[in-house]
Amino acid sequence: IKRKNLGSRVRSADDILTDEKRRRLQVSTRDLQRNFAAAAWAIRHHLDLVSSFNFTCDSVDENLNDRVEELVEWWSRAINFDIAARHSRSRFTRLVEMMRVLDGEVFCVKINSGPLQAIEGDRVKNPTPLNVDQNWVHGIKIGNGGMMKAIAVHQRDKSGNYLFEREVSAANSVQVGYFDAFDQYRGVSPLAAAIELFQDTEEVMDYARAKAKVAQLFALTITREMSDLADESDEEEEEGGDNGSKIDMNRGPLVVDMDPGDALNVVESKTPSTEFNAFNQVTLLIAMKALDIPYSAFDESFSTYYGSRSGFQQYLISVKSKQEAIQEFLNRITVWRLSKFIADGVLELPLGWTISDLNFQWVPAGVPWWSPDKDVQADILAIDAGLKTRTEVRKANFGDSWKDVITKLKQEQEYMTAAGVVSK
Repeated sequence: IKRKNLGSRVRSADDILTDEKRRRLQVSTRDLQRNFAAAAWAIRHHLDLVSSFNFTCDSVDENLNDRVEELVEWWSRAINFDIAARHSRSRFTRLVEMMRVLDGEVFCVKINSGPLQAIEGDRVKNPTPLNVDQNWVHGIKIGNGGMMKAIAVHQRDKSGNYLFEREVSAANSVQVGYFDAFDQYRGVSPLAAAIELFQDTEEVMDYARAKAKVAQLFALTITREMSDLADESDEEEEEGGDNGSKIDMNRGPLVVDMDPGDALNVVESKTPSTEFNAFNQVTLLIAMKALDIPYSAFDESFSTYYGSRSGFQQYLISVKSKQEAIQEFLNRITVWRLSKFIADGVLELPLGWTISDLNFQWVPAGVPWWSPDKDVQADILAIDAGLKTRTEVRKANFGDSWKDVITKLKQEQEYMTAAGVVSK
């Protein structure tokens, strides 16, 4: 097979993905997510770890920490976080990552009253007519040094066309995307390299199901001898009946009544065959690598306990860089929202403090212990040896701070004492 000519010029992803190609890519990834269960599961599995975060504030003033966490919790409610009042902060963040996977990116516009508005990637396009004095790249206005100055937001109409809506400055918007090069302004979906593999897997599975149905289609074949029909042929001719084969498809297993000398051959094999299962497994394994997901996560019986854990630990390493992009997004919008709380007088900082003195973090939700009896003992030994802190253990496994645990334990102890209950 002749290989595809790759050409001799190095081109940026923005030049390779024209408006039409970018649109087809987005249609393909969204179709996979809607119609192929394995691809939809892979995306959900990816979102479970990448998009789940807890907020904690660790400044020196504990009362201020409580107040900041209280305000962030209030802001995180759907009615306060989403301009459409549909999605809470956690669900909004999950959808941001999902659209980043499907479309390559998503834009979030800051609204003066405090909530956010999500702009899906296909709605950011070059305005028409295009000002030749301005540098627009697929709906992003580029300034000095390649910095984003503004985006051109469009509306979809019922016929699938786009109508220019408004221009939003970079100061009022946040772009969250997947980037693979410095000279790249629009994100590209990581599923781009796996679309054909997922589609092939889906088609092959459809063919395998069709083949299995054909193999089970016919249950009984009747073939008559010539002598059995000799006396009946004259009667049939007199009655004007048909001599053709009869197939009863009304009820139950299909019965085929054949003419003398006719035969029915049904394609039969081991359906699906071992070779098919192996090929399908490898194809799906490679496709899931687009999101760095180990195959043992898809098929729990594929590997041993230690093999599954080893694969999952390697997956956690690959997840860190993806989590950092979401953390950066959350940090930017949190600084913006806390600044508005301060400007509105809702949040008061100690004298001489600025918002940079607020030491807050968005901590990944964490992964519970695989084998609690062994993992807890290992963490205790690591803490005793000075290799870990209690907060590191809590963040890694539960996504919160050890101080939070101490506070809750103190509250429980005070409540038990007031109730006259003696702990043992």
